[in-house]
Amino acid sequence: MKKNKEVFTGLNLQFVPAPLLKRILACLIDGAIVGLMYYLLYIVLIILGVFSAAILSIVFKGQSNAENLLLYLKNIYQTFNGTFGEAFGGLIIALLVLVIIFLLLLPSHLYYVYQEFKKGQTIGKKIMGLSVISLKQGPLSWSQCILREFLRYVDLFLYLPGLISILLSDKKQRIGDRAASTLVVYRAAEEEKRNYMYLSQGDYLRAEDLIKISDLIPQELWKKMNQEAYSIFIRKDYSDKTNEKNHVLQLVEEAREFIESTQKVEDYSLLRFLAESYQQKVLKKKEGHNEK
Repeated sequence: MKKNKEVFTGLNLQFVPAPLLKRILACLIDGAIVGLMYYLLYIVLIILGVFSAAILSIVFKGQSNAENLLLYLKNIYQTFNGTFGEAFGGLIIALLVLVIIFLLLLPSHLYYVYQEFKKGQTIGKKIMGLSVISLKQGPLSWSQCILREFLRYVDLFLYLPGLISILLSDKKQRIGDRAASTLVVYRAAEEEKRNYMYLSQGDYLRAEDLIKISDLIPQELWKKMNQEAYSIFIRKDYSDKTNEKNHVLQLVEEAREFIESTQKVEDYSLLRFLAESYQQKVLKKKEGHNEK
């Protein structure tokens, strides 16, 4: 615990630095997602290539597609050379190549920067219970997200710089994190969110502070709550809104006889919480049974 306090000096947070293995697994998951994005992009480019080849075959009749492409590129090169001079024309071609490379890498960069700026975590990090926070006051800024993203090239160079930086840092920061004043943290609660069907874990814990559930609630009522919540919040298959509301109010009123609440809780919120409580009760029973 002392180490964590040193890591988070000045920050009132219940976080620990992200374990290296979880960061690697999150990176692999995100890599698979980015790979899928590029696979779809590849399909789109193939389709565009087919159309381009058809257009070139029309423009340059009687020649193969490969000859058409080479002739087309040669014409572009000669145009640049004739317009700007040979040296400057070569520079323009080089810049065009860099622009193409940048455009090819852009989807990957957008994925990481957008996800971390908007949500504080990529999909891979979310699955592993990780998130990125700012060591400055306030949320992550665009500049922090962009800086840590482009320094990924430095961190991943032969996988050594970033790995060494993480191993030598108390805060487990890679070079991009150090430069951007960011930190990748792990919360077990974040990883366990997928166990909660009707409420997020944070909402559930907040409601738990307000609502005291008695063990005297009949099991049959618990089951009805769960079935009702499943129909409303998951299947969303109610067609008669009037009957739906009346049925919900009836169940909620039955449940209120067995619970204590420090303040008035809206009917649907109470239904969610009671159904989630039942769900968690079932999960704990299953865990206990598995341990035996």
